[in-house]
Amino acid sequence: MCSMVTSIEEGDWELTKINKWLDKRSSLPFAGKLPSISRLIDNLRIENGPEWTEDLLEKIKKSFRYVFGTPSNEGKFRGAFDKIKSTGVTMTSFQTINPCMWICKDFKMIERALGLKKVFSELEQIDADFKLVNLTKEEWEKATVALEYAKLLKEAADSLSESKYTTLNVYFPKLCDLFMRLLQWEKSDNCYVSQLASSMRDKYFDNYWSSCKLALVIAIVLDPRFKLDIVECWYKEIYGDDEAKRHFKEITDDVKTVYYKYAKGPRMLDAMGRPCSSSQNTSAQQELDHYLKEPKFPSVEEFDILAWWCDNSTKFLTLARMASDFLAIPISNTGIADSPSLKIEFQNIFYCEGLDVEIRNALICTKSWLESPQKD
Repeated sequence: MCSMVTSIEEGDWELTKINKWLDKRSSLPFAGKLPSISRLIDNLRIENGPEWTEDLLEKIKKSFRYVFGTPSNEGKFRGAFDKIKSTGVTMTSFQTINPCMWICKDFKMIERALGLKKVFSELEQIDADFKLVNLTKEEWEKATVALEYAKLLKEAADSLSESKYTTLNVYFPKLCDLFMRLLQWEKSDNCYVSQLASSMRDKYFDNYWSSCKLALVIAIVLDPRFKLDIVECWYKEIYGDDEAKRHFKEITDDVKTVYYKYAKGPRMLDAMGRPCSSSQNTSAQQELDHYLKEPKFPSVEEFDILAWWCDNSTKFLTLARMASDFLAIPISNTGIADSPSLKIEFQNIFYCEGLDVEIRNALICTKSWLESPQKD
């Protein structure tokens, strides 16, 4: 329970107290503070981009409102649609076009608008008034950029949200890949591409990265197929050779700080919770050095990291305890952000009179974990 990740925003009614409650009871330095990946994906939506993205979406909505606003306008649109289709251009069936397109999600709305670009252009020739609400050449360019970004985000979201039961070690390279793509987009010669990526990284991704990178790095270091090598490699890709050295030293120092806190812990148990005799103990530094210098496990896709740590728990006592904590962090948990009904249940529990505070908080945390949507 104390390695849980929540989707509770700062200041989000009184459930922020749950984060503090978790924080006091956990040996992890992140409990109650790590935001879920669903929050990052939710923030990286088109409408949260630079100011022009909101204006673009409103302009597209206005175009669809006009087209389907009256039977006369819809008839003109149908005429333009049939004319373009007759030229041999592959078109979506007219029956599948949603008259309420302006209430669809931004991704679908932009995608459909771009698919009808030629139809809208033809409609301008039939209906002069439509020219006043149709997208300009510049706005169509912006729409193309926005759609490409939305596709990138969808790919990242699908990759990051594979399963609620995935161990934490799989997320470091995926977040690094998303980070790298945003940085590459920022360097684009297209000012709209650059503005969109820069805005999203500055407003949302940087904050998420700074909050989660230590937990993500610890988890990937605890993957015997990669250890520190993958961190150093990705840091060079992201920061460049010179800056990477500084960032890499900072993160490795932070990893060691957490490791030494575990090594000084009052309990010495293996990964199965069994007491370990002092004769099984090596010094903390020796254990860490031994693990990092030992040859990496072959990089195979079908690898049971939990079984590996179970088998090696007596060999690496402190690291095994870290693995049992960090690999279990459910950072992909969609939590309450995507479940309004679950949020209402939480409120009912929170404000239920007569419940002991400890029981109430435990109920909310446990229900969040048990009821989180399960993905295939």
